[in-house]
Amino acid sequence: MDAPKKKPAGHGGQFAEQGALFEPPPFSPVWPSPATLPARALDMLLGGERVTHPDFQTATRSWRLAACIDVLRKLAWPVLTFDENGQPITGRRRAIAAYRMAAYALQAVGVGA
Repeated sequence: MDAPKKKPAGHGGQFAEQGALFEPPPFSPVWPSPATLPARALDMLLGGERVTHPDFQTATRSWRLAACIDVLRKLAWPVLTFDENGQPITGRRRAIAAYRMAAYALQAVGVGA
């Protein structure tokens, strides 16, 4: 019998949402400057979308989604990261990151969830 494969350390579930048993952390993010790529990424995420690099490139003509997510996290936005099969997009067997806003943040700003 084969042993279960271990998931490599990294994005995977490290940013998974906390269970409903606990209260969410205090929510007081800073809005990014308007007309910037981080603001466009935030708009997509607040729309309840799951956003990948190809989605972001289609909407903005920029592959800088990871940098925008980093800016949003520094501004205290709870952006979750999930690994997704990138084969259909890249043609290679590798994972790509998909981002989503935490449900409690969507509720706090009065959209979705």
